[in-house]
Amino acid sequence: MSLESSLLVRFLAESPFQPATDLWRATEIAFVARRGLPAGRGLDVGCGDGHLMAILLRAVRQMPDLVGVDLDPEEVSRAAEFNIYSALHVASADAIPEPAASFDWAFSNSVLEHVEPIEGTLAEVSRVLRPGAKFILTVPSSEFHACLGGPIRRSRGSRARYLEMIDRRCAHLRYWTDDEWRAALGRHGFEMEVCEGYLSGPEVRRWEYVSGLTAGILYALSGRRPIQIQRGLGMRSGRRLPRVAALVAARLLALGQRPAGGGPQGCRYIVARRLPG
Repeated sequence: MSLESSLLVRFLAESPFQPATDLWRATEIAFVARRGLPAGRGLDVGCGDGHLMAILLRAVRQMPDLVGVDLDPEEVSRAAEFNIYSALHVASADAIPEPAASFDWAFSNSVLEHVEPIEGTLAEVSRVLRPGAKFILTVPSSEFHACLGGPIRRSRGSRARYLEMIDRRCAHLRYWTDDEWRAALGRHGFEMEVCEGYLSGPEVRRWEYVSGLTAGILYALSGRRPIQIQRGLGMRSGRRLPRVAALVAARLLALGQRPAGGGPQGCRYIVARRLPG
């Protein structure tokens, strides 16, 4: 079984209420895991409920000294249950309650596209990192919209409305180009060292299709974001799917899947180094 497949089974078993997100995360975390995490004290920026980091640490077989920060107190409370963080903070990422130059690396997975104070957040991550420390981040790319299939019914302006709906549901505030990320990081003392694409067009469209049949329908009916719906229905209460059922679900989701191939990539994996001074 490939790393992507094994991760998909685990995500489906542990968070069966969000199959589309599980598809996305399985590809994403496999990509990150193959590149590993740095040594030393780490900061998880936008740690959420800790579930994703727990799966990543198991995949890379590391257990670092790790601090998590997230704005949502309910998610932070759940993150404490994984026992992977030496400290957790309920705080905005532009006001991290940690001393300057106190971390050897920072990680932010599919978070910065949601953050309104983006410049303040980059400045704050820079402040808490030691010179030479790595900042690893993943974000949707400027090619994300191009990877989407779009609305079933075509009419004038329908694609623009469809993309706006996707962005509202996903709470995506930006799709910066590689140069925009390089410039923004540079403004706050970072030098971009790695910028790689992942989540191909076919993979984005598979996510889009599954998402449309699950969270998309609930969003259309309620106008509420996925996490709000999940909480309202009691889905985020630790319910699990038996492994056999997760295996079956993973195989169904993989039916007809094509190799990733070239073309636009829906996301970027970026590594930036904190410069001295």
